[in-house]
Amino acid sequence: MIEVGNQVRVKKTGEIGLVRHIMYYKHFDFFIGKKTYMVGEIAKSYQINEIELFDKQVEREEKLNKLFGIVK
Repeated sequence: MIEVGNQVRVKKTGEIGLVRHIMYYKHFDFFIGKKTYMVGEIAKSYQINEIELFDKQVEREEKLNKLFGIVK
């Protein structure tokens, strides 16, 4: 589960940033909006499917996989 303060990576661009704010956009009064995550110093909004948790352990694993030629 992604929370405020977590380090995340944008899947499409590979950009890494901290979650600054979590908000809901409501299009109409009777619809419950989608959860939107504000990421980065200059905050940009992303949906949950556009970001993933990212920490030093993930970074180390990816570097090792790249060194050994392992593709996921």
